[in-house]
Amino acid sequence: PFIAINCGAFTESLLESELFGHVKGAFTGAVTAHRGLFEAATGGTIFLDEVGELRPTVQVRLLRVLQERKVRAVGSSEERPTDVRVIAATNRDLAAMVQSGDFRRDLFYRLNVLTVMLPALRERREDILPLMEHFAEKHARLSQRVPPIFDDELRRRFVEYEWPGNIRELENLVERCIALSVDGHVPTDVLFEHPRSVDDSPTRIPFLDQALPDALREFQEHYLRELLKSAEGNLSEASRRAGVDRTNLKRLLRRYGLLKATKDDIDT
Repeated sequence: PFIAINCGAFTESLLESELFGHVKGAFTGAVTAHRGLFEAATGGTIFLDEVGELRPTVQVRLLRVLQERKVRAVGSSEERPTDVRVIAATNRDLAAMVQSGDFRRDLFYRLNVLTVMLPALRERREDILPLMEHFAEKHARLSQRVPPIFDDELRRRFVEYEWPGNIRELENLVERCIALSVDGHVPTDVLFEHPRSVDDSPTRIPFLDQALPDALREFQEHYLRELLKSAEGNLSEASRRAGVDRTNLKRLLRRYGLLKATKDDIDT
């Protein structure tokens, strides 16, 4: 068997019960005994997603299970053997959490037998289109709708997008394609018009539609104008901030007709 559980989706007490099971009467509401996921996964694999969310008490119990290969249900004194392969995943820096005391060092090393680093989606763009097709088939089937038609322009935009939300964002956007599609045709003009934080927004480089000499002149004029504004027209302060001597700065300012904007005398 392959059994997955999101460790961040449960309270501490419920997670203990889910992972290790409980006996009847172990706590209020435990009207029947419950076999935990470690027992259910015996002979197979248990996948602990978001393992960095585990609370300290659960970390202790998990460490014992991994060390002793035995599980004791909540409220029981009996230990039962378990033989499972454990895969854990997290988007948090567990090594840093160990240093801060938020994650047990011994549990970290017990889990960290073999590490698989999964790069961000933007670092493996060759995966974007196959994943797009997979999610399109999946959600079209679930929603009983016509699979969306991804034209060349839409595919290009998917590949070039930065995907700050990684695969979850990709799946969400494909599902959005299906919801907005008409007879399978997707209105591409609204696909990427969703709110994003400033940090998630890809950097836009200005002047890319200009030749290099023109772009350099435009940038230099803009820079000098803003420099003077920030220095309140003081040439000495502006030259200090720009890291150029006063004479060269005045020469540049004259070139763009900006010298009269200063408070300094213009005969030096």
